[in-house]
Amino acid sequence: MATRPVFVPDTNPDNPQLVHEHEVDFQWLPGRSPQQKKGNIAKLHAAAAHRNLAPLLDVTADSDDSTGILVGAANLAVEVENSFLIPLKAVFKGSMVFTGGGPFIDMFRMRDVEITADTRLTDSGDHIGYKFMNREWGLKSGTMFYDWLVINSIHRYTKLRSGVRRFKGFTDVGCPSGGHSVCHARSCALYVALAEKKIIDEVIEDQDLFIGTLIRDSFYQP
Repeated sequence: MATRPVFVPDTNPDNPQLVHEHEVDFQWLPGRSPQQKKGNIAKLHAAAAHRNLAPLLDVTADSDDSTGILVGAANLAVEVENSFLIPLKAVFKGSMVFTGGGPFIDMFRMRDVEITADTRLTDSGDHIGYKFMNREWGLKSGTMFYDWLVINSIHRYTKLRSGVRRFKGFTDVGCPSGGHSVCHARSCALYVALAEKKIIDEVIEDQDLFIGTLIRDSFYQP
């Protein structure tokens, strides 16, 4: 058996909670092949459906829905100055700031495999935060920075905006339950919550408002 989270956006405009995390147990299929990954997604979604958590969108390359693939971390891009589009993963890693260096904006032009092998991410001292387009994010708001990148990336495309809003919840079978680490499925659920509460445009443009809105959600509280 395995347990994975299902992230459900809260659409009530009067509720400060943005995303609800439901832990769902299902029979795990061992292995790393695409077929086994798809099988685990199907089993997770089937188990969630018994708890009235449906329809769900898996937001990985193994999703059986084209929207899930398009909004996956590997396919989203962030618009930077001069309207250039940079892969989300490159922006997140390249924006890291350490006591001995960063941000490393040259990573914006690097391939994912090159970024992963770049020793600056491990040999530049303590990780202290992020800086992107003259906006600074402290280490404790790192998950918020990732969320901000995701919602900006989705909001650029009308097809993705409407596509994700068709679903009740979001999954990524590689994301463990609990903890306060970055999880792409949670970020996608956050986008829907902010859109349905009709505050998405305001929070995208105002970093302080964005942080102030998220901090009222229990996930972001100490």
